[in-house]
Amino acid sequence: MDFYEANSKLRFGIALLKDEGTWNLSHTRFNKVAVVEDLICQLENGRFWWQSERLRNQLNLWKQNQKVLSHAGGLQPKADTSSGEERRAPS
Repeated sequence: MDFYEANSKLRFGIALLKDEGTWNLSHTRFNKVAVVEDLICQLENGRFWWQSERLRNQLNLWKQNQKVLSHAGGLQPKADTSSGEERRAPS
């Protein structure tokens, strides 16, 4: 692998992570991560450390963004099922 191919893989991986039009179902998100992790391994094996670190950073940012989106996705807090006695602080 040469420098240009390494940069091409880096660009492809970043574009894949930024693409929200496709790969947005839960099972395809798993595939997206698998593809990007494979690209990171290829870059590391080719000794392109800078490119692999940049792609790893983008993957971590994407994962953090997915966590935020899943928590903000309309999840309702659990209903309080404790009795009134349990809720009162002992005096």
